[in-house]
Amino acid sequence: MVTKLLEDPVGFFEDHGGVHSASITAFAWEPGQARLKISLDDLDSDFIGIPGYAGERPVDLVFEEVSGLECDREDFRDLVVHDLEIIPGRKQFALHMVCEPDGHLRWHCRRVSLAE
Repeated sequence: MVTKLLEDPVGFFEDHGGVHSASITAFAWEPGQARLKISLDDLDSDFIGIPGYAGERPVDLVFEEVSGLECDREDFRDLVVHDLEIIPGRKQFALHMVCEPDGHLRWHCRRVSLAE
């Protein structure tokens, strides 16, 4: 698995449809390392059935230097991402993820990496 730092996380998530319709296959919060890892079954699942869809692309999204994590459940595995909003700030990003059928996460982070 190769990990790369996303230089423009806002543009990256916009280009990938806000990871809409991706299923969460693993969810790990590591408070001692201030790291949140969310594994998805298909980064581009929002584009299934659209010309140019290259096929399933499982990935790990790694958020580092995480602070202010708020969530309404302990386990997000097997939920589907409805929307991932990322807002750039001066030194960090603010994120809000809404999952289906029910789940919300909010957090801040300084870096976002992609492992695939």
